[in-house]
Amino acid sequence: FVALGVGARIAGRAADREEARVAAAARAAAADSAREGERARVNAMVHDRVLATLLAAARHVPGSAQLERTDARRALDGLHALLLEQPPALPISGQELVWQLQAVTTDLAPEAGFGHDVLVERVLPDELVQAVLRATEEALRNSLRHAGDANRTVHVRVHEDGLQVDVLDDGVGFDPSSVPAARLGIAQSIEGRMRAVPGGCADVVARPGVGTRVVLRWSPP
Repeated sequence: FVALGVGARIAGRAADREEARVAAAARAAAADSAREGERARVNAMVHDRVLATLLAAARHVPGSAQLERTDARRALDGLHALLLEQPPALPISGQELVWQLQAVTTDLAPEAGFGHDVLVERVLPDELVQAVLRATEEALRNSLRHAGDANRTVHVRVHEDGLQVDVLDDGVGFDPSSVPAARLGIAQSIEGRMRAVPGGCADVVARPGVGTRVVLRWSPP
């Protein structure tokens, strides 16, 4: 009985040490994941706001003054928000997301068409809402800068299986395979941003001379 008791105590201590080691590893992994997520968010914001604004100003593209002013204002607002402790954002309804996307479209591309279908009542997490808003902004910004004189349309659909946002133009188009992997506009600000949301994804379909279609999708995990 003494040997059994001693063995049980030794085994218990070993189990406690292993449990503590696993818990510490889990905390470290969670912290790394949080840091990586925050790093990705800051990188995307810097690209979308700061670098895009500076690049547009350097190019002096005719007729882009309003877009440059809008980007500069958004860049300052984004940098200021990074310095503040933001309260946890609440989920919003699909209809509220439609209104926010319509405001983004009107702000960046007032001439663009906008349509929506809200087929079901659905509550959308803030993480998804922010990703969709920022990815839509980037898709519109890319279209305004690269598609030339084009017709643009944004359509939002909230349905039984989730959410879909289409950003289309009939401009000059491009070959997606020719875009370097190091370019952040599509890879990080659109595709990467949507992949970071559980259940989210993005597709960019384009062809020279035909136009571009950016599709943002989300299904509840």
